[in-house]
Amino acid sequence: MSSPAFAGVELRLGSTRGHFSNAWLDARFSFSFGAYRHPARQRFGAVLALNEDLVQPASGFAMHHHEHLDILMIPWTGPIVHRDSLGGHAIVRPGEVQVMHAASGILHSQMNASATHGERHFQLWFAPPWRRRDAEVLQRTLGMQRSGQWTSVVAPAAGTAAIDFGHDLAVDLGRLDADKPLSIQANPARSLYLHLMDGEAVVHCEENVLRLQAGDALACPGGFPSITLCADRAAAVLRIEQPAP
Repeated sequence: MSSPAFAGVELRLGSTRGHFSNAWLDARFSFSFGAYRHPARQRFGAVLALNEDLVQPASGFAMHHHEHLDILMIPWTGPIVHRDSLGGHAIVRPGEVQVMHAASGILHSQMNASATHGERHFQLWFAPPWRRRDAEVLQRTLGMQRSGQWTSVVAPAAGTAAIDFGHDLAVDLGRLDADKPLSIQANPARSLYLHLMDGEAVVHCEENVLRLQAGDALACPGGFPSITLCADRAAAVLRIEQPAP
């Protein structure tokens, strides 16, 4: 189900995501994607897709085409081999991220680098702020991710680690653990999307309390109150902020 948890905050259960599976892929879609269509989940501001993919060993996405998309790939449990029509060849590992500005067109493949272990990754698609002419592929190391802290992945006017997509968009990864909560300050002018990637978490929001399982999300499209996330054991959360419509 998808239900308003309380005013301005919608709970989206992971079990309600779209699902696709075949011999080598098990995928979950937070927004309409491919054959999965959900009229209330077409996008979230600039976010067009948030997919969680489990890829079998020595398998993956063969060479295919993208255009006019900004794509963020976050390897989670194993390395991924990337090749593209620009001549690029890279291995992207957990603790790193890859951004692909598809611009007017790019071909790429994305394969599990392991012949023995499945790999799990998250991939996000964003509408670019303008139509780029030239495609570009970037790779960044996230560095140490500490419990109770946010790690910036995408940020406007980015520093040395985060990537600037060219508009007011922020993507952060957060780790939490017992006695290591994560906090978010209220902002009535911005929208917020929180996706629990791993573990379980308790959300304290004003006088409200919600329990999240891996795959669950909170959507706050019109501003958001102060939020604290707590956990009894290790958990991970993806945070997306952008201007409210």
